[in-house]
Order: sequence, then structure tokens, then C-alpha cells
Amino acid sequence: MTLSWLEMTECESVFDTSALVKIFHNEEGSERTRELILNAQNNLYILDIAQIEYYSAIFRRYRNHELSKKSLNIAISGFEKEMSHYCIEPTTPLVIKEAQNLIFSYGDKFGLRTLDSLHLAAFSLISSEDWIFVCCDSILSCVAEECQFTVFNPIRQENEGFNY
Repeated sequence: MTLSWLEMTECESVFDTSALVKIFHNEEGSERTRELILNAQNNLYILDIAQIEYYSAIFRRYRNHELSKKSLNIAISGFEKEMSHYCIEPTTPLVIKEAQNLIFSYGDKFGLRTLDSLHLAAFSLISSEDWIFVCCDSILSCVAEECQFTVFNPIRQENEGFNY
């Protein structure tokens, strides 16, 4: 289910890297992602590999001249400080097995990718019915919706009524 609106005073949210990068790099969806993150009542989760993916994405933006050296350093130091507010879930053998199951179930129809399957696998293993998967990747969002998970995609227009 994609969120079109939701009254929320507290939520459990799992972020994939596509949403996480929007914290420190201004692009479409950044403001909405920050609002969700800055709500002190929300509990935030990431998979441990999201940290490495984040650094890779930020350095790619630097190499592509989308970030200055100063902005790169701010993005790195800000991210490192921000991580103290997240629950970091480990990539366990169970997560890997669940990711494999997701690839077998959705790889042919959606083209689910390796790292995306790991994020979704972790979410499926730790979440309850009222948890939210925060993702800006269209393929991963579609697969999560197909799995009947609640998805918040900060760059989708149908999320306009989502209240933080």
C-alpha cells in the first residue's frame, strides 16, 4: 500500500539508501524525507549496508560534480552524526535468505536488484503491520507494495497528504 495520507504521531520507519541520501543532498524528495526524520517521535531503522551505500552515492555525486568538496565533507560528517539516531540492523544469514526468496519471487517481473532485496528482506523480518518502508526507488517501491507493505516514497505525488 502506498501512503496517500496518514495521521501519525509515532511510527517505525525503515529507510533504504535511496531515501537516506536525500537527507544531506538536496534533490526531489529531500524536504519531505527530512521532515519525517526530524520528527522526534519516529523510530528510524536502516540496514547496515546502507551506510556503505550512502558513502558510495555521495562520492558518486562528488565525482559527477553535483557536490563540492565542502558539501561532500558536510554530507559525510552530518551523516555520521545522524547515524546515532538510527537503529542499525545487521545483514544476517536470515536476511540474505529472505533476500534470495524475494529475488526468486519478484526478480523476473520487477527486476529486483541485490542490494534492494536485502533492504526489503530486513524490513520484512523486523517490521510489524504498522511499520513504514521509506524508499525513493520506483522498482523497490513497487515490489514492497506487491508484498503488501506500507510504503512512503517522498518523491511520489500521491503521498501529498502524508502527515509527519
